Amino acid sequence: MKAVMRTTILVLSLGAAACSDGGSSGDDGENVKTIDREEVPDGRFKPQGLEDTIDALATGIEESGANEDLSFGVVLKELTNFWRPVVVGANRALSELEVVGDVKGTTQESLTVEEEVAEQMSFVEEQIDLGVDGLVIAPHNEDLLPLMEEFAESGAPMVTIDSDMPDSGREIYIGTDNGQAGITGGETMLDVLDGATGRVLILGNTDPSWTGGFDRTNAAADIIESAGNEVEILNSLWAAGEVEQIAEAIADESSGLPLVGMIGMFSNAHALGTAAVDADLDEMPKIVAFDFEPDTLSHMEDGVISATHVQRQYYMGYMSVYVLYSIQAVGLKKTKETLGPYLINGFHLDTGLDVIRARDLDEYNSFVDDLGI
Repeated sequence: MKAVMRTTILVLSLGAAACSDGGSSGDDGENVKTIDREEVPDGRFKPQGLEDTIDALATGIEESGANEDLSFGVVLKELTNFWRPVVVGANRALSELEVVGDVKGTTQESLTVEEEVAEQMSFVEEQIDLGVDGLVIAPHNEDLLPLMEEFAESGAPMVTIDSDMPDSGREIYIGTDNGQAGITGGETMLDVLDGATGRVLILGNTDPSWTGGFDRTNAAADIIESAGNEVEILNSLWAAGEVEQIAEAIADESSGLPLVGMIGMFSNAHALGTAAVDADLDEMPKIVAFDFEPDTLSHMEDGVISATHVQRQYYMGYMSVYVLYSIQAVGLKKTKETLGPYLINGFHLDTGLDVIRARDLDEYNSFVDDLGI
């Protein structure tokens, strides 16, 4: 059974939601507001800094005296795979803060991008019609912008997660710092190469319109190239033909350099392992991945993938709800002050990532189990 951390303070009164620059306070009263947080057991993968920041957000909420019934909407891209930890985190925070809310996202895996966007737009329209007091959204693309602007005009706070929409009126973006993630990925690739140099394939993104994917990919490429390797970037297809594309690149020996490594920058990185196994190579290149998809895990267990980088999706979902509530309770300015060193450029809450080696799988899986994922 998980330990429960209880924080109790005297609430001054039932307060209305705060405006964007100040908190709420009230007259002396007898109401006591408590926030019961499920405590994450100590361990190497517990992000203590983020946990301390959430504690500080909770204290600020309690001390504000805000005790209003709030409703939040959480609209994701989907509810499965990469997004399942986000769902767990968001639902736990909604429960701990006693907020009325629902987590929305597609559960269908055969939709086209256009269909996924249309469904997400319908979810946002639903939240607008419901008049929720705050919105968390992971927008697919700029088709969501008009609806997000409409929500922002209502005066209720909005937070983006995983993918940002800077011109939407959102207050804070929560997600991985993609530039730093790329640097870390490149350093991990060099570490597993252990001094070997040659040709390295990157399954990533060269389209600058996807800023996060572009930044992550190119930061990794810079690190790997600086060590004397020749880098070839393959654009992720996110569709059938991904493995075949990689197989063609593996078989291309025109550079004259040996294929020493491959790194996938996104959740489709497991396709590198599949292509390498199918190629039945005399010498297997070192492979590094991102995210913790089942196929990636399987390749790690088989020794095909040496390491992966796991974004803290649980904390994206969990912190998004606490940040929304804090903005309502104490205001945007004080909320940003509490987020402190984790806030980049005044708006980007960096939840970071974990580097998982094959030898770390048991320990990391135990940590994930502790989170309830």
